[in-house]
Amino acid sequence: MDLINKVFNISEEFMKNSLYVSINNAYIKDSIERVAEDIKKELKNYKDFWIGYPKSIIKKDKKNSEYKLVAYELIANSINYCYWYGRHDIRPNGSSSTLMYELLDESFLEADPPFNSNFSSICYDSITIFIKKLSLYGFPNLENRIRHLREIQNTIKRDGIDAINTISYKASKNEMSLEKLMKIIIENYPGYAGDIFLNRLFLFIMMIYRRTEWFKDEIHKIPIPSDYQIPKMLNYLDCINYKSILEEKIRKNEIIQSGSQIECEIRAASILVCKELAEKAECSMCDIDTYLWLKRKECKNPFHLTITTDY
Repeated sequence: MDLINKVFNISEEFMKNSLYVSINNAYIKDSIERVAEDIKKELKNYKDFWIGYPKSIIKKDKKNSEYKLVAYELIANSINYCYWYGRHDIRPNGSSSTLMYELLDESFLEADPPFNSNFSSICYDSITIFIKKLSLYGFPNLENRIRHLREIQNTIKRDGIDAINTISYKASKNEMSLEKLMKIIIENYPGYAGDIFLNRLFLFIMMIYRRTEWFKDEIHKIPIPSDYQIPKMLNYLDCINYKSILEEKIRKNEIIQSGSQIECEIRAASILVCKELAEKAECSMCDIDTYLWLKRKECKNPFHLTITTDY
């Protein structure tokens, strides 16, 4: 099964005769051209947007650090969703992806005492500590977050011979295709598979790429992880257009049901427009994600509200 093309195909299906979001009028096409030109200029400033290994993982023993890195990003992206509560600007106790990563770093450091060389045990214990920290901070959607974390924890083997080991060993040696990687993750961690647009799976791949440059020859294939911020920015830049009924729902902080036609059109339009932007700017959709993410604070508009574990 071609998982990547499946996402593009379902996006095109949703945008045929769309009712709430449009991407094909002349004004939008002009905006896409304008933004693509700006992306070309901006890319010169962050073309090599490598963030390296997290501070909680020291690159000393190659097998040790690569295993922990894959586990670290699997853990992070398994719960990288829905940080707001009730309104787009209400974040309980500062809930955000930034805080989530900070707590994960703390958890890895606390689970890694001196002279402990069992890296799979460190990853297992990190999840236990991480759950306690997320609970203490009262992250929204906590029960689902714990469920997704336990799903990963339950697959970690004390001898390290597990899916994480397979991914880290083969990907680091350039012996694994993206399609194979996605198949392994979906088969071993069903929490990643529930989203028809595979948002968190694509985000995991992009984060691993940004840290290691693994899959450099295939990263251009990965669709944009379609979440809250991406469509907000595309609408702000006039690359997608919301019909008045949708604009009103967003303005009033009304909940848009997960899996509804409105929500699927928002995300499908974002995926297709970012593909077009990447083609015109001659870059990857990972670069488009970086561009939009770094500019997100320029836009003060609210994003659409959907209670979901997909993003």
